[in-house]
Amino acid sequence: MKISYKREMNHNYMIVECEGDRSGYAEKMMAGNRIEGLLKFRVKLVDNEKFYYYEITSRQPLSRLLSSHSLRTPEISRLILGISQVLEKIDAFLLNEEQILLDPEYIYMDPETDELGLCLIPGYHGDFPSSLTKLLQYLLGKVDHQDKESVVLAYGLFQESQKENYGMKDLLKLLFPVNCRNDTAPQQEERVPEQKREEDKKEEIRPSSLNKDAAAPKQKKRVWYQLLFLPFGIFGLYAWGGWDELYNKWIWVAAIEIVIAVFTALMWNKKTEPEQKEKVLFQKMSPSESWHMDFEEEAREESCDESLQKAVFSTGYKEENTVLLAETEKKDGFHKLISLQPESSDILIEYYPFIIGKQEGIVDYVLPKDTVSRLHVRLDEQEGHYMLTDLNSTNGTVVNGVLLDNNACVELSSGDEVYIADAAYRFL
Repeated sequence: MKISYKREMNHNYMIVECEGDRSGYAEKMMAGNRIEGLLKFRVKLVDNEKFYYYEITSRQPLSRLLSSHSLRTPEISRLILGISQVLEKIDAFLLNEEQILLDPEYIYMDPETDELGLCLIPGYHGDFPSSLTKLLQYLLGKVDHQDKESVVLAYGLFQESQKENYGMKDLLKLLFPVNCRNDTAPQQEERVPEQKREEDKKEEIRPSSLNKDAAAPKQKKRVWYQLLFLPFGIFGLYAWGGWDELYNKWIWVAAIEIVIAVFTALMWNKKTEPEQKEKVLFQKMSPSESWHMDFEEEAREESCDESLQKAVFSTGYKEENTVLLAETEKKDGFHKLISLQPESSDILIEYYPFIIGKQEGIVDYVLPKDTVSRLHVRLDEQEGHYMLTDLNSTNGTVVNGVLLDNNACVELSSGDEVYIADAAYRFL
């Protein structure tokens, strides 16, 4: 079976050359239907020879993704569940699982969405259970051995696949308990804080109602204090003009008393209002919420410290692309891609293989440009020779004016001009 790769405009294809008789039914079903979980498929005749074209644009083979990344439980589960779902889909179209090529080199994933794309070759006859066992053995070697749960799951799947007449259902039985624990644990953790919040709210309501009851007598006392001014006013008026004057001026006495009472009430409210606001704020803040605020404050401080450390100790600040003076002294002896554009930074290549793209977490250098693919190019060193490989990029890679085919590899020499999409560099 001959497999090659080709770039046509902005599309990349994996091409399988037909050999001998092929299943016409499978060809028609694949070409006439978009089956979820399978790579897009079309048949092309070239000089009376039939070729199967599989679109792999923006996808990467599993082997390439795992070359610099360790597997963990969620990724293993998604992969096995994805394969299981594909088997259900093709069964609805009466396609045979033995026609699926379960090789890590030909299992394609979308790095951003983790969408699975399997290659089903019409007329191909393989041993699916055996191929799946080999795949699980491969995954066992790529698992994160620092993660006990991942190791146990990967080993359990591999052991199960070595049993006679095992099936996909046997593997799924090992996955579901893991998934159930992961799903229910957060829910149980969430229930406890919710119950505490409800209890805290009940506790908050009780003190506030007591405070209201306590405030009522204070207001009554305040009114009695204001009424004390009335005898003083009557006595003063009597001393000044006697009973006749008191009888004639009683309206003025009442008016003055009202003014004094209103003035006193306003002054009293101004003094007590800040204290009441502080009390309300204190009542609304439950112990759990105050702890939460302290925790968030600490988290913000830690995140600030971490971001500051990253800015100081990294080779360059992510957004500003500022390279530290201490790092420039370290560059001697390393190859680098010198930017030919003033708005871009140079790329220091300190180790191999070295992958350049825009997908954080799985590349060695993040090139944040819309035209750059998530995994665009890889640089390797082979016995003193430096090789550049296009990683199935969308907008392509150009070396000394020559556009590389997807997955094509070329040797680099000092002074070569390299275009990663529209980002220009010189290799030194």
